[in-house]
Amino acid sequence: MAWRDVRVTIGIGYDCGYASANTIRADWGDKLPTVMVEQLVHTSGIKGSPASLQLMRCMAQLGFPFDAAMAVFTQHDMPKWEGIVSRALPNTDLLSSDSFGALVSLAYNRGASFDLEGTRYTEMRSIHTHMANKNFSAIPDDIRSMKRLWPSVAGLHIRRDAEAGLFQRA
Repeated sequence: MAWRDVRVTIGIGYDCGYASANTIRADWGDKLPTVMVEQLVHTSGIKGSPASLQLMRCMAQLGFPFDAAMAVFTQHDMPKWEGIVSRALPNTDLLSSDSFGALVSLAYNRGASFDLEGTRYTEMRSIHTHMANKNFSAIPDDIRSMKRLWPSVAGLHIRRDAEAGLFQRA
């Protein structure tokens, strides 16, 4: 992993580098002891190699109860990402909850990059086009095609196949 890819990630994919101090306090304040929340606040906005150093400092002091991580994920992260995907893609209201969930999972992992330029985002743009044209049956192939971006990362291959399968079955 390149240093620029290091992030202060806690709980279930909660990236402190993209959260403000106030957001961290709001999301975690009633779930963790104050001293732990304030340690997390110090990681707000930190990305790249400095994130690695801060992560090591914090993780030596902090542990995250699964219940707290799950509560933040379900009460804060998922509603936020459901809104992001609904705003980024047309016709999400026509999808089943499982198909919509597959797109939320995808965006949670890759960002709502449905309109970004470059070959890295070819499939994301294609998904946007398919959603606009209500060509939902083409979307699973786009999701699976993204495995080309991580040719040797088995976990991401499994994730993309699971997302594509969930979308397709629904």
